[in-house]
Amino acid sequence: MKRFGRALSCLLAVLLLTAVAVLPASAASDEEVGEDSYLFSDSLTVEDTVTGDLLAFALEMDVRGTVRGSIRAFASDLSLQGEVGRNVTVAGASVQCGGGFSANDVMIAGETVVFDGVCRNLQIAADTVYLAGEVTGELSCEADKVVLVDGAEFGSAKILSPSEPVVASSLSDTDTRPFAGSAFEGRVSFEKQAGPVVDVLLSLAVSVLSGLALTLFCALLFAKRSDRVAGMLRAHPFAFCLRGFAPLLLVPFAGLVLLFLGYTTLVGVVLLLAYVLVLAASKAVAALLLAQALLPRWNAIPASLLISAVLSVLSVVPVLGTLSSLLCSVIALAALWEVVHPRREPIVLQTPDVDFRV
Repeated sequence: MKRFGRALSCLLAVLLLTAVAVLPASAASDEEVGEDSYLFSDSLTVEDTVTGDLLAFALEMDVRGTVRGSIRAFASDLSLQGEVGRNVTVAGASVQCGGGFSANDVMIAGETVVFDGVCRNLQIAADTVYLAGEVTGELSCEADKVVLVDGAEFGSAKILSPSEPVVASSLSDTDTRPFAGSAFEGRVSFEKQAGPVVDVLLSLAVSVLSGLALTLFCALLFAKRSDRVAGMLRAHPFAFCLRGFAPLLLVPFAGLVLLFLGYTTLVGVVLLLAYVLVLAASKAVAALLLAQALLPRWNAIPASLLISAVLSVLSVVPVLGTLSSLLCSVIALAALWEVVHPRREPIVLQTPDVDFRV
């Protein structure tokens, strides 16, 4: 879960920096907004009524008014205090649903989540969760630490955590008591998760097996067609990788701009989906090209499988995993750029030998 929180924070940072670059430094809404609303800012406050859906990106976000549609939001610090007519899907480092919050189905991902509102169904994935509200339907919570507050109501509840939940008298109460023997014991289902070492091993096994399968698929299809691109990577590795940095940074920015211009929404969606698919296959593509570039005397298939296994092992190491993923993404995007826009080889003109002797 800690690794999940760091990955989520990185994702939020990219999205939020994009939003801040596009729109003004601050924004606030204190009157009725018709139809759907798309809001981007570093500090965002919604104080009154939004008649449609609300889609927002911000560093700090406070929704105090009524949203008659659904909310989809990313924010580092997110507070929801008002009524929502439909569903809520949010993510952030800190997410708080206050006592005035109500909605139908709610999905929350973050580091620290405080829920003190009312909803029908609630799904949470976080590091630390405080549950003090009312869930009339099903509660599903996966977290490293869960605090149940006296007075919280659940239709049915399932908690997955490596440690047993604790019970507190109020949200501000730092003194807790054991879950066993509390009023929640018979109403809340608790399932103990594996420890961090087992999580890492399982994650490594999944990463290695999925990477090997995708790499084998790519090697069987493209091993004989990727020699030219691998040769460019071997001859000029720095220049080759440099060609992948531009699309790595500009494609998501361009896709988000097109997505929210309205007139070119389909183009933006297609561009972002293609970008996500390339990144998803980046490890396999990079493994194939690195194998052909670094191990040219080996057969491409076993060499690429070996490189894929090494990259999968590196992916679970905190710093090396990030660097290896970045390298794979750059290589895959550079390879795609080379396929779409191949570099032309210079044409060498040869003049025939002429005998000027008489």
